[in-house]
This record gives sequence, structure tokens and C-alpha cells, in this order.
Amino acid sequence: MRISTIGYNIRQGFINIWKNKMFSLASVATMAICIFLLGIFYALAMNFQAVVHNAEEGVAITVFFDEGITQDQIDGIGAMIASRSEVANYNFISADDAWEKVKEDYFKGHEELAETFA
Repeated sequence: MRISTIGYNIRQGFINIWKNKMFSLASVATMAICIFLLGIFYALAMNFQAVVHNAEEGVAITVFFDEGITQDQIDGIGAMIASRSEVANYNFISADDAWEKVKEDYFKGHEELAETFA
């Protein structure tokens, strides 16, 4: 293709864009809307994927022990839980420590209200 042919095609393109302003504007607007919608759908898909990934990592399971269980039994159950490949980490919270945390979180400044539950 010769240089003069390329120049002719570009010149004719600009002339046609200028002559058909409304159609040119409509086609540019259509492309912009399509790109915008594609971006919105991509952002939603990535956000949904991130939410699912966080939900998979954040699964928590609570285990309650009977009052008569010994510390050795608790440690044995903890070792069984920790040995599973699905478990990333675990922590043991005694009933007294859990109650103190509940009082701290829910009865801020009104600890006397917590005494009605004890």
C-alpha cells in the first residue's frame, strides 16, 4: 500500500466523520457505554470472587466442652483438630476468659448488669 493511499483513506475518514456528526457521536457513545458496562461486570465478578475467597478462608467452628472434662482430654481434642489439613489455626478460650470478653464487649461501663447473668 502506498503512502498516498494511506493519506487518502485517513483524509476521507475525517471528512466522513465531520459530515456525519450524529452517527459518529452515536457510535462513539455506543462504544463508551459498552466499555463501561464491561468494566462494571468485570469489577462485580472480581468483587464476588474476592468475597467467596474470604468466606472460604474465614470459616470458624466453635467447640464446647462439658464441665467434667479434664485438661488432658481438652489438649487431646485440640491436637486432633490441629492435625487436620483443613485447619489453619486454632485457639482455646476457657469459659471464664470467654465470659470476661463478653462482659467487656457488651457491658462496657455497666458491669453490674453482667452480674444478673452469673
